[in-house]
Amino acid sequence: MKAGLQVRFDLARSIHVSYVYLTQSDGRDRMERFAVDVFPQETVRQFSVRLQNAAVTENQLQALRDSDIHKLEAELRKARKETEPVETARKLLEGTRARHSSDPHLPKAQAALDDARDVWQERTGRRPL
Repeated sequence: MKAGLQVRFDLARSIHVSYVYLTQSDGRDRMERFAVDVFPQETVRQFSVRLQNAAVTENQLQALRDSDIHKLEAELRKARKETEPVETARKLLEGTRARHSSDPHLPKAQAALDDARDVWQERTGRRPL
């Protein structure tokens, strides 16, 4: 969403009052009145210019932010697509582990494997994985 703020300076018909009009991003207007004896016209004009410049800067930053968001969202989609096979494999592995953990023959098979590894280590001096 852009700042969309617009600023306009006007002098009242009598030169005793200055006005700054602000148009907000939703289109609503706001008027601020500055008495010249409190706020000299030059000060109000400088204030108006600073407001205008700040609004332009904010709009530029918002455009950059929007661009960055689109770029990062595209990178995220790409990364998710590239890691999809890994995620699929991870889910399959979890399912396989769940099935195997409930297998009543697994403890006996694990013990037999450990025994075979012990024998191998005794004969070769190295334990297989």
